[in-house]
Amino acid sequence: MQRFREILLILNIRRISAMHVHFKSNIFLAIFCLCMSAATPAYAEVRNYEVLLDGNLSPKGTGSEATGTAMLQVDTQTKSVNVLIAVKGLTIADLWDRLMETPIGPIHFHKYGAYDSATGSFVGNSELALPVPYGAAYSSTSDGFQVNLKDYQYEIGAKTLQSTLNFEDFVKSLDDGLIVLNLHTDAFNEGEIAGTVRKMP
Repeated sequence: MQRFREILLILNIRRISAMHVHFKSNIFLAIFCLCMSAATPAYAEVRNYEVLLDGNLSPKGTGSEATGTAMLQVDTQTKSVNVLIAVKGLTIADLWDRLMETPIGPIHFHKYGAYDSATGSFVGNSELALPVPYGAAYSSTSDGFQVNLKDYQYEIGAKTLQSTLNFEDFVKSLDDGLIVLNLHTDAFNEGEIAGTVRKMP
């Protein structure tokens, strides 16, 4: 009987010891998962922007009666964009023929150096940031045309324009209100209607 009690005592001690090790292992696993979670980038998200297009954007307003709207969706994880543009008062045939024949297309996102709130205009030099290439994404509508460009890789577009603006700087410039969407036409090669890209709440 004494021997049996000794065996039970040894088994209980081992059981308690095993439970202690298991408990410590669970604590370690929880701490490890927490650390890994903290180390995982939290910025990956989809950001939405909108644009109102007209011929009045300073400093090079055209007075065009054409108007339009655009939606830009940016995936910061895949570094791709979706672009949806609806234009009234202009047709696809009105877009600048010379650019339609090139890989960069007649519609672009431009990045400006700064915005002067006193004059309501952009200042400094602008640089091409991202093209909206002409192709199957363009289609005619009853009162103009639309563009529906999906899953377009920023790196590919920037490379087409030989842009020096990397993806992170592009997103920051979007958030800072320094990106302009510009539509180039045969009548106004520098851009007939344009609009500032604004982040949606």
